Amino acid sequence: MGAHFTLREGAAFYGLLAKSGSDIFIKCDRAGFIEQASPGAARLGFAPREMLIAPHIADLAAPGHAAALRDYCLSVIGGESVAPSLELELQTVAGEAAWYVLTLHALHDKRGASRGAIGILRSIDDRRRLEERLFAAAMTDPLTGLANRRAFTAMLRHLVRRDACGSLALFSLDQFRALNLRHGASEGDRLLVAFAGFLREGLRRDHIVARIGDELFAALMPADGLVAAEDLACDLVEAISSATRGAACGSGGGEVSLSVSAGVARLARSGDDTLQRAELALVLGRARGANRVAREDELAVRPRLCA
Repeated sequence: MGAHFTLREGAAFYGLLAKSGSDIFIKCDRAGFIEQASPGAARLGFAPREMLIAPHIADLAAPGHAAALRDYCLSVIGGESVAPSLELELQTVAGEAAWYVLTLHALHDKRGASRGAIGILRSIDDRRRLEERLFAAAMTDPLTGLANRRAFTAMLRHLVRRDACGSLALFSLDQFRALNLRHGASEGDRLLVAFAGFLREGLRRDHIVARIGDELFAALMPADGLVAAEDLACDLVEAISSATRGAACGSGGGEVSLSVSAGVARLARSGDDTLQRAELALVLGRARGANRVAREDELAVRPRLCA
């Protein structure tokens, strides 16, 4: 069912479209000269209403793309069968190259004769930047900037499928909820951010660090065996405990000494199985007191005391 607008309604609708971010709406005559364009056209250095001679649509293209743009426009206006859109490089007013996708639709008068085309230029660069921001938002913990549980799960499964002979270490801030209640949520957030930074700095670049729960952090170590992962986890736990012992916390100036528990497991069988074994090791380390690291193969013995 087609939409029919009065002249005033059409103008209002066009006005809304003209304000839609970086998209550029254009109207061409039968020869491909631009008669109207939305304000976004200023990015490309032209405003048809202010020009004595309207630019041809092909004039917008960067060298090497003008012919293809001209042919596409004239083919659409002439009613020929063409691709629904054209990807091309344009030149901005600042002299920079910018990639756009142009989609044109032919316009006809009441007798069916061609009278030009109307279309939209969409910035590929802006779309890619938006997609990157959306991807980052979907895969990043907003508080700490680390990978979130979704990203961690995807990478864990990828490493398991690849048969990586590495390890997974889980770290938990002991009694974090009690600290949060005592000193306030904002101070709790500060502790989480500081802990995330500590892990980021203490691990290697090939390690993947994620926040997968309120006070639960994970480190994927694709190249480290179980013993090496345990040694590194124990070093981190001891360093964190030493660095925060007696530190001031909150506006009241109270002291807090952070303790951390950790559990380490091999990457094997499946992502869920690996995570479950690391969680069991973490539970054991946490149950035996503060600052301990337990390995999955040591569940029947006393976990390692790190501080």
